[in-house]
Amino acid sequence: MKTLFSIFLMSVVLSAQSNPVEQKRVIPKFKDRINMEVDKTQKGIKSTDEGTLHIKNSAKADSIYVYNHYNDEWKNSDGNLIMREMPKYPADSFVLSELETSYLMDENNSFEKYMKQLIEYDDEGRITRMETQFWFENNWRPEYLETMEFYPDGTEKKYEYYSYYESNWIMIFGFRTQIEFNEDNMVISKTIEYFSDYDKEWVPNYKTDYYYGENYSDVTLTYSYFDSYELNDWYPEYKEHFILNENREWESGVGYFWDWENENWIPEIKFTQLAWHNFAKLQYTYLEAQINNDINDWKLPSENKKDDVSWVNYIKLIVEFDELDRHIYSEVYYWYNEGDDEGFNNEWMLSIRYIAEFDHLGNIFKKIFEAYVAEDEYEIFSGMFVDFIYNEDNSISSYVINYYYSDWKGFEPALEYEYFYYSEDTNLTPDITVDKITIYPNPASSVIYISSENLNEQYKLTIFNLSGQIVYNSEISQYGNPEAIDVNFLKSGCYIIQLQNKNRTLNSRFIKN
Repeated sequence: MKTLFSIFLMSVVLSAQSNPVEQKRVIPKFKDRINMEVDKTQKGIKSTDEGTLHIKNSAKADSIYVYNHYNDEWKNSDGNLIMREMPKYPADSFVLSELETSYLMDENNSFEKYMKQLIEYDDEGRITRMETQFWFENNWRPEYLETMEFYPDGTEKKYEYYSYYESNWIMIFGFRTQIEFNEDNMVISKTIEYFSDYDKEWVPNYKTDYYYGENYSDVTLTYSYFDSYELNDWYPEYKEHFILNENREWESGVGYFWDWENENWIPEIKFTQLAWHNFAKLQYTYLEAQINNDINDWKLPSENKKDDVSWVNYIKLIVEFDELDRHIYSEVYYWYNEGDDEGFNNEWMLSIRYIAEFDHLGNIFKKIFEAYVAEDEYEIFSGMFVDFIYNEDNSISSYVINYYYSDWKGFEPALEYEYFYYSEDTNLTPDITVDKITIYPNPASSVIYISSENLNEQYKLTIFNLSGQIVYNSEISQYGNPEAIDVNFLKSGCYIIQLQNKNRTLNSRFIKN
């Protein structure tokens, strides 16, 4: 049976994957929240936010080196160094206040500055301002700016997007949410406006009105969009009616779409059972829904049956959250109805499931999407996991993002991030200096040349990896001249070079391609 609901299920409605300049915000119907859940589980992963800006850490990195594990054959197990990130932090926090990105240029084997992001946060750790600059003619040039505001419960209140033009920030896109409450602090209206770049003003877009029954026994939500072309007024689009329990949570309900021909409501979906983890965030743990069996998408709205509806079981979802309200597990069931000589076999059949896990810092390191095959048997069809390696203090040493490609290739590495903490990871003395050694070329692929004007007698040369392990050492007696070191034997990555004599110790770093 093809229905409007099934079309929604297959549509990509996760707005986080859209360009913020192009998208308009829509107040999601409760039905659409189910669609998001199912769509996310059916489609699997398209993109992920495991870049440096989104990773939580418990220490301040000096620099981060990024390696690409793709090549023409979609895999290179060693990884190629492609980028360096230089983070900055507030004095009292481990969140990023600045991130400078440089790309490794093949023609001269050096890093070239590319982009810098300046970030501000609210007291809850949410990003409220992010300015992006690009390196141009030996200067950082502002390019675009994003600002965000939030209600106390975390709901987005305002988003604005600016472009830098003639020394001024020019707003080109935005949306804002207006929420109204009654005397009992119950929501009675949510309105979304978007900023029109053409008119240079805020324009009404979508609205939800809440109508409560006596003693809050039920509520009706009417979703409307603003018709600025013909009506210049709000036009109804969808309606949901819910029965409330003693905690004023939805326990059952019906969704209706608008018959624009006859101007009445046609029932589409019935929520027969609802249980909640956090109702304020609309995080349900159990849901069963039925579909109107008499709806046909190919008919005009007026031809669909409105009275004496034949409801049939359609979908069931089981969802789990952790103590921090993070989504960690879900199962999607569909109603199975098959006839044979003995009658009909009616039951819920598990279709797909989603599994997520988080580390001690709050970073998600696993997203797995599996199709049900048989009892206790599942097949992964999409997913990712982040292979974190931690230092002794539980801060991040490195991580590799792996994506699932197919049942015959399994998970393959995509990008690797290697964190460098100058004093912590090298196990060197705290009085080290870093600017008295000359190393060239840097980065290097085969041979490096090392010299220092500050060491004028025999000294010891040691190379450490970022775990503090010695990978090379030698005694140098030809001081004053550059020392050639063959580094072909080293794996790609960042290394510490230490020059030491009886009077002092000098340290610097180099990159092996």
